[in-house]
Amino acid sequence: IVIDPGHGGVDSGAVGIFGNLEKDIVLKIAKEMGKKLKEKGFMVYYTRVGDSYVDLYDRAKFANSVNADLFLSVHLNSCDDKSVEGMEIYYFDFSEDGYIRRLVWRENLDPVKDKDKIAIRVMKKRNHTAESLEMAEDLAKFLKDRGFKVRGVKKGEFAVLAYTNMPSLLLECDFLSNPSVEMRLVRGSYSEKIAEVVAEWIGKYFSKLW
Repeated sequence: IVIDPGHGGVDSGAVGIFGNLEKDIVLKIAKEMGKKLKEKGFMVYYTRVGDSYVDLYDRAKFANSVNADLFLSVHLNSCDDKSVEGMEIYYFDFSEDGYIRRLVWRENLDPVKDKDKIAIRVMKKRNHTAESLEMAEDLAKFLKDRGFKVRGVKKGEFAVLAYTNMPSLLLECDFLSNPSVEMRLVRGSYSEKIAEVVAEWIGKYFSKLW
């Protein structure tokens, strides 16, 4: 399993109203998730283990180099409405939705703008796209059953998902722009709970396949 903590280094990602940074929180979530997965017997790799900037395409290239069974990119969302909260799960495909286009732009420091290039990637990933969608829907149900608010499964042409050669998901764990969510992430056990439940899902999902 390759876990990809979003952003890092000069790229802080979203910033909460109290100054907490997406790059720091998602690294904590990713490491806790990896710890839980290792306890279950999984081989876990991270695209970064410290506060370093890693190119989006290098993240995908790394996942391909270790022949991962799953690539999971971990992020926190942000929007102007400070009351919005909940998880969103993304798989790779082209989307014209304005909200998703803005999110893709924020998450992709070097967004792939050429629609022909995207179309080619969509065709190349078609088999993994179907599997990624199936996994995303299964994860969404698993999270809902355990009390998490899930805003839905969505598609977007995120660079880290476009260039991986295996099923790939991008998880927006919640909205850092919501002050109450920000406090739950940094002061409470919320971030640990996210890591624990997602690791539990990965364990159960792959146990059905193996």
